[in-house]
Amino acid sequence: MKGSPAFRALIEQFAATTPLRQPIGRKSNLYEVLKRFPELGKGVKVAPLQWVDNGLKDCYYVVTRAELKPRRIHHGHAWGVRFWKGRPVEKETQIKGDLKWNWTTV
Repeated sequence: MKGSPAFRALIEQFAATTPLRQPIGRKSNLYEVLKRFPELGKGVKVAPLQWVDNGLKDCYYVVTRAELKPRRIHHGHAWGVRFWKGRPVEKETQIKGDLKWNWTTV
């Protein structure tokens, strides 16, 4: 059944309608996501996967600056402006849960 044309069509339809994120099973902390972008993701919208999975639309951080630790590239500090339901909640603040949660771009 896995190789049937109907199954392949279903998979292609699912892939076309599913937003791009990290591959299934891939867990990324905030710094692993940010290091994929120039200037360590300055201006990129990021959100914890749990916000996205729970349907919290328009809830994200816009990264304003980030610093990686020299010897531990998966650790550091990041700052950004938090948006909740599309409105800025606070001024630039340090992003919490950077290592604890799994993150994705929005």
